[in-house]
Amino acid sequence: MLIESARLPEKYMESGVEKERMVPAFKHDLVFAKGRRHGIVIAHSNLLELFTDSFSTEVVNSRHLPMLVPPRPWLTYNSGGYLTSDEPCMRTKHDPEQLRLLRTASNEDRLSIMLAGLDALGLTKWAINQRVFEAIRKVWNSGCELAEIPAKSYDVPEPTKPADYDTNKEAQSKYWMEMREWRNGRANQHSQRCDCNYKIEIAQAFLNHPMYFPHNMDFRGRAYPIPPHFNHLGNDMCRGLLIFHEGRPLTEKGLYWLKIHLANLFGKDKLSHSERVKFVENNLEGIAASADNPVPDSLLSGNYSGNRPLWLSAENPWQALAACIELTAAMRSPNPAEFVSHLHIHQDGTCNGLQHYAAMGRDRDGAKGVNLAMSDRPQDVYSGILRVAERLVNEDAKQGVEEALLLKNRLTRKIVKQTV
Repeated sequence: MLIESARLPEKYMESGVEKERMVPAFKHDLVFAKGRRHGIVIAHSNLLELFTDSFSTEVVNSRHLPMLVPPRPWLTYNSGGYLTSDEPCMRTKHDPEQLRLLRTASNEDRLSIMLAGLDALGLTKWAINQRVFEAIRKVWNSGCELAEIPAKSYDVPEPTKPADYDTNKEAQSKYWMEMREWRNGRANQHSQRCDCNYKIEIAQAFLNHPMYFPHNMDFRGRAYPIPPHFNHLGNDMCRGLLIFHEGRPLTEKGLYWLKIHLANLFGKDKLSHSERVKFVENNLEGIAASADNPVPDSLLSGNYSGNRPLWLSAENPWQALAACIELTAAMRSPNPAEFVSHLHIHQDGTCNGLQHYAAMGRDRDGAKGVNLAMSDRPQDVYSGILRVAERLVNEDAKQGVEEALLLKNRLTRKIVKQTV
């Protein structure tokens, strides 16, 4: 009944004149999965666009969003965080044994230090970076694909059914394989578009408000924000959209680390600190141009000439844009060291588990490999272990050890990483 009655307008060209007609909003189709044929209902692309264009903050799911007020302090294992919903301080996946142990630890007051840490994280006040939000909204409204924001429409043409489809089984198989790939691509693009849209709507809803992220932890003790879709540990766009609500003077040391942070976002994290700072200082002109006009109109219209804005060449473009804006504002201030910065600088650990083992065992070589020891250039513990493993394998191969002969010249960093 829905397929027969639901219709929507569709524009089409006839003799060079644009006309409009009513077409079904849904259609029935068949797909093959695991050797069986299944019927599916497909929505017209215009219907999906109508939902996208009319999306508003009123339909954002109100569960597990950032908070406008500080979270409740954690008092027990299940008392803290959101004001009106009880979330346990540890994600147990409904495991009754884990929950029992957590409850026992809470009753014996063995969680107080950990709960205090969750409180400290939850009390951090965040805000939306309005300059980055304006750039994201401009790209989104244009419908273009840019900086991992998917295009509004899926432009890959649908595979054409071959003329000998009914008589050629090989042609049938090839056609359905192409159709499956095309549908998967269209579904993935739509899924990415919806996810991006949801994040943008959340950012818009909190655009002029300070926000807080209540935290809990996983079974390993790692703390994470409870809001799953939009937080400071999210994807590049989420991180680029967020700044600290309360700023602090940058200081000379902060300016130094801001430059290192920006270089890291451009994939220069394997260089020494001084080389990273030099990379940024050699590109200050492009950084300033990115901050002043991150998304030129001609870039979205396809008429852009010359080099693309520098921030688009970064591995993490939206975070890089936020850093370009912050660094440019600092450098243009009367005293960059006194500039009040709101940007968060990411510091990533190196093999955190091995760092703990190296520290507990007072292992100097291990500490160096996981960057616990002072070094201007980052160390890669897996490459170091690979070199040791290759040396041992080569020594055994010379002795005729069968296993070593099989492994010789076959070890890779990826294999070592999985083992370690």
